[in-house]
Amino acid sequence: MKPLKYSLPAPFIVELVILELAILELFILELFILELFTFWLWGCSIEH
Repeated sequence: MKPLKYSLPAPFIVELVILELAILELFILELFILELFTFWLWGCSIEH
């Protein structure tokens, strides 16, 4: 039996990993911005 990693072309796997990392990074960034925005709104509502 061949190892699993040789069943797909290497560039395809690399692109897939890069794509997954990019999506993950966007997701984390979105959560971070959302959290900042929520804290900002919360802070504004407490001040007033």
